Amino acid sequence: MDTFWGHSATYWTGVYALLTAGLLFVAVVAAVYAWLQWRASREQINEARQAAVEANRPYILVTAEPSDASWRLFDLSVRNIGHRPAVEVSVSLDPPPKSSVAVAGYEIADIKMLNEAIAMIAPGQEMRVFWDSQPDRLGGKGLPTSHQVTLSYTDTSGKVYWEASRPWAAVTMYATDSASTSTIPRQENFSRCSGW
Repeated sequence: MDTFWGHSATYWTGVYALLTAGLLFVAVVAAVYAWLQWRASREQINEARQAAVEANRPYILVTAEPSDASWRLFDLSVRNIGHRPAVEVSVSLDPPPKSSVAVAGYEIADIKMLNEAIAMIAPGQEMRVFWDSQPDRLGGKGLPTSHQVTLSYTDTSGKVYWEASRPWAAVTMYATDSASTSTIPRQENFSRCSGW
């Protein structure tokens, strides 16, 4: 009987079989690892594509902003902070905005941008209109202090976006008396719900 290093051919056949099984196990583990890496890279590619789509869409914000004329005045602002034009922009505020200094026939709720679709707002473009005077708004006067904002618009490829502010994070005006710290009106946490 022939031996190699003191072991029989049967022994060496068993060793070769174990080595082959070990190599097969390593190959299977490598194949599973490669498949998991491929799947993770596909997910990353899909996430990157989605991020690119989100980054290159229009984003319309409706806010109450301090006026350029005076910090005591505030404007209603509609602006596109996205990278694409917004087309057929419809803006709705509930309850309708009111001003303490309204002139008959010129109420803010009757302005064109709140009652008709805006044809287009280019990226970076802002539309502003005088809303109210903070000192004149003091004392309540039955004026609303919070508004639910609803928007609908499309991008230039025809994709429709519908967005609404949450009731607790809508456009809010703050007015304080002159003895306390002045608070400038601002918009809080506008939520986006595109594609509804």
